[in-house]
Amino acid sequence: MVEPDLERLFLDNLPLIDRMVASVCRRNRLTKEECEDFASVVHLKFIADGYDVLRKYSGKCASIRGYLNAVVNHAYQDHRNHVWGKWRPSTEARRLGPLAIRLDTMLHRDGLTLEEACALAAPEDREEMQRLATLLVPRAKRRMEDVRELDQLPSGERSPEDELIDREREAVLEGLQAALAEARSRLGSEDQLLLHLRLERPLSLVRIAKAFGWETRRMYRHWAKLIDNLRTQLEGRGFTHEQVAWVLEPEADGGGPEETDPGPSKGSG
Repeated sequence: MVEPDLERLFLDNLPLIDRMVASVCRRNRLTKEECEDFASVVHLKFIADGYDVLRKYSGKCASIRGYLNAVVNHAYQDHRNHVWGKWRPSTEARRLGPLAIRLDTMLHRDGLTLEEACALAAPEDREEMQRLATLLVPRAKRRMEDVRELDQLPSGERSPEDELIDREREAVLEGLQAALAEARSRLGSEDQLLLHLRLERPLSLVRIAKAFGWETRRMYRHWAKLIDNLRTQLEGRGFTHEQVAWVLEPEADGGGPEETDPGPSKGSG
């Protein structure tokens, strides 16, 4: 069962977390797709196991901002290791010992400042970490270059008819988003978070169910009921079924397929 204060702490700090994610993405020159993937990784890290990451924050060693920043940077390193492989400490750090290796890792792999690294360390180690920091040589950061950027270039000019269709669609979409925001504001915090992860990232229901600690079939049933309710409200405002799909069915616009799971079977109770 999720503790309400941890859930509220996450939701209250979600804009700050997203800004930190954006900063990490800019610093490491990630593409749009890589940024979206990393943002999903971070959100799942925070909500996994009933917000266990936030439960570990004591407030004694760092401000909540510093703690969140450290979590985001650690998440990026884990994500980067998954893509690139394992990072290794410098020869000098290995020569200086275990604490130097840990400090080298936090400063030059995770991208933390010395203050943030010390805040995450045991109090008795902080003075020594300050000394070791002067002995470690800064290391150049690796950077990912995206060879798919050419695929993102526009193929040609759009026709006036296409531009008109786009403008009309944007006008309808603006009204849809306003109506959806109003409907979402009346939902509980858990459903608001579910919509955020599913519609704005978007994550699969399978991954969200794991993060929430729910059975997958329960998540599918709950999602179907939630979306049916929102669809009824939006269609009651005069929008067509196809228009409502623009904001309630992100996969219809090219989103990725769900992870393997049949959802609730017809005969399930």
